[in-house]
Amino acid sequence: MAGCLKIAAIIVFYASFAAALEFPSAYYAKGHIYLPYGDIAEPFEAWVDMKSGKSRMDTYNGTSKIINRQDEGNYGMMYKIVPVTTESVANKISCFKLGGFKGVPVVPQGVLPNATLYKYVTDMEYEGLKVSVYISYFTDNDRSNNYTLLIRKDNSHPVVLHFLGYDRLFGSHYDEYDIVYTDFMASTPDPSVFEIQKGFQCGAFPGPGANNPMSENPLFELVGARSYSHIEQQSRVAAEFELFAKKHGKQYTHQKEFSQKHASFAKNFRYINAMNRQNLTYKLAVNHMADYSEVDFRTLRGVIKTSDSLRQDVVQKSKKSLPLQWDWRLQGAVTPVKDQGICGSCWSFGTTGTLEGSLFIKHNKLISLSEQCLVDCSWGFGNNGCDGGESERAYEWIMKSECLPTESSYGQYLMQEALLMTLIIRS
Repeated sequence: MAGCLKIAAIIVFYASFAAALEFPSAYYAKGHIYLPYGDIAEPFEAWVDMKSGKSRMDTYNGTSKIINRQDEGNYGMMYKIVPVTTESVANKISCFKLGGFKGVPVVPQGVLPNATLYKYVTDMEYEGLKVSVYISYFTDNDRSNNYTLLIRKDNSHPVVLHFLGYDRLFGSHYDEYDIVYTDFMASTPDPSVFEIQKGFQCGAFPGPGANNPMSENPLFELVGARSYSHIEQQSRVAAEFELFAKKHGKQYTHQKEFSQKHASFAKNFRYINAMNRQNLTYKLAVNHMADYSEVDFRTLRGVIKTSDSLRQDVVQKSKKSLPLQWDWRLQGAVTPVKDQGICGSCWSFGTTGTLEGSLFIKHNKLISLSEQCLVDCSWGFGNNGCDGGESERAYEWIMKSECLPTESSYGQYLMQEALLMTLIIRS
């Protein structure tokens, strides 16, 4: 859907007053997530029951299912059901689970924003419907965030949630997406939709990557679990800092040091999130240096260079035959920019990018390889699909399989785990 929401182009307005926005605590919703910069339209179907602490979200017609159960364990439990392909099985529907923990409990994830944060603006006509327009705007450190929500006047059902964000930390970097609701029903879902199939065994994720059960749901980032109020933003940083200090055994001698380290952590945490929001070919994460200040980092930059180093001699000789600059894009060795979307599959893009360049250098032909194939097929080597992985594991699978399909032969990238294209990959 191009230009999902163009309020400026719609000129039929009404002067009526709208009551305060309010959403039901239990409902069923269906629609699409549109990422215009990535040309991705992800279909979803959701069942939500806030009172019982349960939610379920299916994407791509049920290929991937995520169930949140606040009523299980001390901090809730998240279940993810996806097709898995290993060396011994293909497209086995498998169940993985990840429990919440202190500071990051599993709660029901809705597909609607926090109604209390929106203010009524006006009424207008949108694609033949009379709708009420609500807006919400807030700044979060270096980010300016603008939300526009359209609600049908005849039944109060959501129509479109449009987001446009500006990241001042890097300048002129916009984040934009649309959530389009095609079906909505305010009623309590049947409890059976939140149940795991009887006899179905759910285990831990087989490899690296999965650590935050709430962020598994793509709507967590887009509408949030609760709200984006200043108090919640501060408490989130405090909770993350507490988890960080405990994990890495941090002990601060006095309150001043604690405050300084907390401030440094908040700054670095903001930087990590700002970088990750750019949809780069890599992801940043909190490590043991997340509470370091710039002064702390400078003490670590102690590289010693010697004049008789063999490595330096080799580099010096190589410099004589190298041009001052070289851009492989101008040589045709780099495919157009790709977007991993709301899926932790950066490892697959790093793998295909390296191989695409290598193939071009050897054969003088640029071929776009399939990240989706790596997401679907390398589970047996320890990768977790959209929950993270490593290029080394992807290379091991490629060497074992002796092939990697092209993007055109395997199928488009879906930004989620999907069914293995068995006939294509075996050929």
